[in-house]
Amino acid sequence: MNPTNFQEIIDKFNHQHIVVLGDVMLDEYIFGDVHRISPEAPVPVLHVRKREYRLGGAANAAHNLISLGGKCTLIGQVGKDEVKEELVKELNNKKINHYLIEKENYQTIKKTRIIAQNQQVVRIDQEEIISLTTEEIEKIINLIKEINPCLILISDYNKGFVVPLLVEKLKQFPCKIVADPKIKNGQMFKGIYAITPNLKEAQEISGKSEIEEIGQHIIENLNTNLILTRSREGVSCFDRETKEHFYLPAECGEVVDVSGAGDTFASSFALAIASGANLQEGVVLANKAAGIVVGKMGTATVSKEELERKIAPNNF
Repeated sequence: MNPTNFQEIIDKFNHQHIVVLGDVMLDEYIFGDVHRISPEAPVPVLHVRKREYRLGGAANAAHNLISLGGKCTLIGQVGKDEVKEELVKELNNKKINHYLIEKENYQTIKKTRIIAQNQQVVRIDQEEIISLTTEEIEKIINLIKEINPCLILISDYNKGFVVPLLVEKLKQFPCKIVADPKIKNGQMFKGIYAITPNLKEAQEISGKSEIEEIGQHIIENLNTNLILTRSREGVSCFDRETKEHFYLPAECGEVVDVSGAGDTFASSFALAIASGANLQEGVVLANKAAGIVVGKMGTATVSKEELERKIAPNNF
């Protein structure tokens, strides 16, 4: 492939406005050192050095779009709590347009990761699964009509936001839809442009175990392009039009942390497709972006400049 073509695609990133819908989260990182075991129980004692907040879930997908130079509006749901306040602060700091449905009986999702000597010790999840109401879905659809995006990206973590009625109404828009699904009910995404599940998710959606069987089953039964992310094993892409399967090896050196890599892949793929890339070009760019992010600690993003360096002729 010609690196010049990829640069032309990247140059169009800043002209694209993508709507990101899904389960928004706040990722909390507590960094510290462990030097002894507690006398109260056989557990390590963490001496806290610092605490960081980062955008997670659909918010991380939106952050990646902004980092790559695109424009986006993030749509999700939150509770009326302190976690929401911290989440909104992070969104504002990153200059991410957002529309968040506030619910009295909902707890804003937070994932706390305890890191000792650059090693994740434990993760603590704070969440509730509450689905959208019909009235809330109508408000979301009306908002998207006003925005008139060039592409819709669904970031689904199976936390209640992405429901069948919402997806059916999204399919009525003329733009392409890309989904990063986390659910067994793959029928929800039938007919959209592409889905980007990992291997485990694709196995659940298809009921198959072998790569070729998974791919052919999904593109035939769901009528969608399948981009199957396989961690260190690379990416398998199945084209719904040609029925062809092409494979790309992983674009990573040392893997530091895979947290949020799926968000990076889906976001960069969506932005490339919105910028005129064909299916294979979009997968190549997304694979290179994901290869960059797994070399960083914690939920991270890829910048436009980093991706441009990655597509330089000497890196192809």
